[in-house]
Amino acid sequence: MKSIVLDSFGGLASITCFMHCLILSVVPSALSNIDLVATNNELLEWSFFSFAMVFALISAGFSFFKHRKMSVMLAFGIGISVLTMGRLSEVFSFEGGGVLSIIGGFTLFAAHMMSIRCCNDTRES
Repeated sequence: MKSIVLDSFGGLASITCFMHCLILSVVPSALSNIDLVATNNELLEWSFFSFAMVFALISAGFSFFKHRKMSVMLAFGIGISVLTMGRLSEVFSFEGGGVLSIIGGFTLFAAHMMSIRCCNDTRES
């Protein structure tokens, strides 16, 4: 039960991170003529990143002991790696950093959902 709760919070953190990155990629270009959107808040960026990483690592650990599915662990690993590359790319002003962050956040969300499904399957068995 603990792993499902952690994955639920992790999924929420990941989808929030994903939506934040997606919105900050689209909104500035859509509102480029209106100087209304301040998109460079490093504390917020690092907070989303840290929150998603903490839940991904903790829930991946707890969940793996329950379901033992390497495919779920691979999804967590890919999501963590891509999100980390995206965040670091944004810090060093690489243009593709936002896209990597969007992909990494969505991959982590998918990994949490896979983990919940696998934990539910092992609970029913």
